[in-house]
Amino acid sequence: VASLTGTSVSEVIQEAIDTGKTYGTIAAEAGKLEEFKEERLSVKEQILDENVENGAISREDADNILDEIKERQAQQ
Repeated sequence: VASLTGTSVSEVIQEAIDTGKTYGTIAAEAGKLEEFKEERLSVKEQILDENVENGAISREDADNILDEIKERQAQQ
């Protein structure tokens, strides 16, 4: 959110703490929700890929998790 809104990480964290807003809400209020979703998805894909490479989960499980994430994002 910080990089998308031009604020510092500490400012975004403090706003979330002070207001109880989620990072998604903060991004939406800044008009950056779609970019936030794309960035989150990219990070989660990287983590899942690393877990597949390390043998922690199967490719099929990673793909299923990724599909669930995409479905949830589409509903928001």
